[in-house]
Amino acid sequence: MAHVHNSLGDYEKAEDYFLKAMALVTDPAKKGGILLGMGLVKERQGSPDGALPFLQKALALYKESSLTEDGSSLIAKAHMSVGQCLEGMGDKAAATSHIRSAVRIFRKTVGGDSPLTANALGILGRMLLDQNERQEAEPVILQALELEVAKDAFHPDTVWKLLNSLKELWTEGQAQHQLSELRTHCSRYVRPMRMARDRIVSHQPSDGEGKYEQGTIAVIYKTAGELFMLAGEYDEAVRFLQEAVLFLQEIKDFDCRSLIASCHTSLHFLAGQLSHAATADA
Repeated sequence: MAHVHNSLGDYEKAEDYFLKAMALVTDPAKKGGILLGMGLVKERQGSPDGALPFLQKALALYKESSLTEDGSSLIAKAHMSVGQCLEGMGDKAAATSHIRSAVRIFRKTVGGDSPLTANALGILGRMLLDQNERQEAEPVILQALELEVAKDAFHPDTVWKLLNSLKELWTEGQAQHQLSELRTHCSRYVRPMRMARDRIVSHQPSDGEGKYEQGTIAVIYKTAGELFMLAGEYDEAVRFLQEAVLFLQEIKDFDCRSLIASCHTSLHFLAGQLSHAATADA
């Protein structure tokens, strides 16, 4: 009942049921789940300070009940909860340390290609990028993207966030990048971007009313098109950006004019580059 009330947003009742359950349960795994649930209630109530002790107790309990400190995916899940709570409190270094531990334990317990590992890698990459640890963040985000586009349950919003993080790595901040560097790194994104498009198209019937939300698909195509451009794959960049424009033009409940204008600016640049290349080849 506690989890039901928590999911319904009735946090006072959820907290009451969790506290009653905690007094009755002795099994470490079940008690750890109750503690994590209590922590989630406190976070949703806007009290990360109140949530953290419950989450830390859950982590300690899972460690105590395991033969080793990395012997269970439950320990990794608790690290994830503690890490994200600490991030919300502004302690980025401690948060990142917990997420690193979660990634390591997930790889050991559920495998490197598990959705749990993919999610943890995505969060770790985002945290590293937020701390301007760009060199370390880039391969982590790329690995998360590769796992996300390959797993059974395809989540476009997650894919877009990862693509956008990769774009931010090369287009924001003070660092200046050589064209050769951009192409070398961004060419590694080509395969997962193509896989993402294949996943989208496989659920997009001819009438255009596909399984996925149009706005998310539009920004996936736009961001991927811009990354194809950075990779020097100009023909493919044009195709993705043109598809982005088509999707954006169909959206009626949001003003997409600036996004469409951005696509047209990129397409104008690409037209010039392709024309120049054709002239040079002639």
